[in-house]
Amino acid sequence: MNTDQGIECCRGGWLDAVQQQGARISQDARGRALDNVMVERLWRTVKHEHSYLRDYQNVPGLRQGVGGFFPFYNERRWQQGLANRTPLQVLNSHPKDEPAGGQQ
Repeated sequence: MNTDQGIECCRGGWLDAVQQQGARISQDARGRALDNVMVERLWRTVKHEHSYLRDYQNVPGLRQGVGGFFPFYNERRWQQGLANRTPLQVLNSHPKDEPAGGQQ
């Protein structure tokens, strides 16, 4: 689990819960806000285009709703930063069997 050093990610209860699930914890160095820029952008999109527009009454409803948003995000939502393609289109456009750098 990689996080920033925000107060909510440094508290003992949260750290204990993550470790009890078998995850290791890593935290970005102070002042490294751009380390997680892609994930931060993803969560901004989830919140502004989905979660803030709904009135979830419970955690199961939230999980189901957000779980349904990700197929839309990955398969049907084009993104300007990806040359107006979806993440799935970008993923499928990269050769999967070639070594890095295209050399054999």
